[in-house]
Amino acid sequence: AVAEVGTTEDPPNSNRQKYGLEFGMNGVPWCSIFVWWCARRSGVVYPDTAYVPTLETWARSTGNTVTLSNIRKGDVVCLDFTPPFGDGSDHVEIALGPPDGGWVECVGGNTSNKAGESVDNGGGVYINRRPVSWIATAIRLPGSEEVIETDEQEDHHLSEGGEVPCGV
Repeated sequence: AVAEVGTTEDPPNSNRQKYGLEFGMNGVPWCSIFVWWCARRSGVVYPDTAYVPTLETWARSTGNTVTLSNIRKGDVVCLDFTPPFGDGSDHVEIALGPPDGGWVECVGGNTSNKAGESVDNGGGVYINRRPVSWIATAIRLPGSEEVIETDEQEDHHLSEGGEVPCGV
């Protein structure tokens, strides 16, 4: 996922990008499609949905939610940052680690990394710090434990000049 940072829509403001093309639904809001794309590349289970509330329903019905205090690298966080709060999530990203001081660092698609720009329709893949208070649902995807373990081993390998990992 991190290797995708900087990927943007083409043309700008079109919601058109390679993730939607592969998903078969291009030109639509694509934050969930980006996470789907990353999960498929990593061999992790993720439902075929572009709609964040459907993802949340799936996670609850399959027992794949985790508490906010248990979020770790590779978990998926569904964010609710559009009033009225509590009416369902607006956006989804991948956590890059556990919460720290009320914040969690995430990588996500269809977002921006510039102040004043849209956090849920920003046109690119970026890393951002999100307030934990925005997280409505945290999800641990089936199979992600193995990917994260492998990714951490490859991160160590990278520091020794190895190849780029395919996980988070």
